[in-house]
This record gives sequence, structure tokens and C-alpha cells, in this order.
Amino acid sequence: MSSHEQTTVSNRAPPLSQANLQAQRMPKERSVPVQISSQTNSVIGDVANLTTRVSKRNSISSTVDHYQHYNHNQQKLENTFRMAPGEGQKFNVCKVQKIVNDILSNYLENTKYEPNKCRDLVQFLSEEIKSRIKSVIFRRYKLIVNITIGQNNGSSIIVASRSLWNADTDNGCTVQYKNNSLFAIATIFATYFD
Repeated sequence: MSSHEQTTVSNRAPPLSQANLQAQRMPKERSVPVQISSQTNSVIGDVANLTTRVSKRNSISSTVDHYQHYNHNQQKLENTFRMAPGEGQKFNVCKVQKIVNDILSNYLENTKYEPNKCRDLVQFLSEEIKSRIKSVIFRRYKLIVNITIGQNNGSSIIVASRSLWNADTDNGCTVQYKNNSLFAIATIFATYFD
């Protein structure tokens, strides 16, 4: 039986009940075939036959992990409508660079490059840097810490970022660390909020 004949046969169905009519009105979901693989996320095949390869690895992002620790009962404070940081409260690049350089030196000095170990180390170092900066200075700043660790084998890498922010209050800095086995690039963004 051809596909045309199958369509014709299926169109001769008996009258639909009220529940079936409602089910037909609902939008149909589109499905995409998925292959499970231990490779990184990528798209294979052509656009007409889209197949996605999904990684079995855990996400490196720490945002999801920390959401469950979010205090939902935290008291919400009223805005102070302070549009700029007070005296001595601006993001001090020199202080932050010193803090980050100390942390990277302490933790990475004798560390050998191992991909699985470095994946966990990136998460730990970013949280350590963020908490250390917040505990020392800059109460009214939101911090974003991005760390890249790679094998020091003589190849080059370019790490770039762009930002749209207030040049008077927001700032950022980058610190590089290198030993015989690995390199680390830590970029810290600080945005002021009222």
C-alpha cells in the first residue's frame, strides 16, 4: 500500500468525539532524533535530516548547582537608588588583580595539567575568587568570573570578550598565570547595581 493510499484510508475515520477534537486543535510537537554519545555537543548531518549529538558529561557551569542553595526566604531590601558607588567603593583593578594572582599562584603552582582535574579546578577557582573578592571589597557589585585553563604545550590561544556597560561604574580585569604544565586566564567582570 503506498503512502498516498494510507493517507486516504486514515481520512475515512469515523466522526471524532469532543476529546479527540480538542486534541487535534492542540499544536503538534516537532521531534528531532537524538543520538547519545560521549562526544561534545555538535550537529551532524544536513539541515533536512537534523540529528543532534548530546554529551553524557555533566555541565561545567556552576549556576545550576548553586540555585538549589539559593535562600528563597531571603529578605528583599528596598532600592537605595544610588546610581554610583560612594567614595572608596569603586572597583579597584589593582586590588582585584593581586587577589586573583595570589589565588592562582597558590592553587596552580605545582599542578600538572589533567583535563578532568582542571574541569573541577575551574569551578573551584571561580567560586574561590568570587567569594574572596566579595568578602574584601565591593558590596554593591555583581561579579562574573570566567577562568580558562589549558595545557602549556607551546600553542597559542586567544580569549576575547565584549561588554556593554557603564564605563563610570563597571569594570573588569584579566590575570594570567603559567607554569611548566598549564596556563590559566582569569577574567573578572564587575557591574554596579543599586
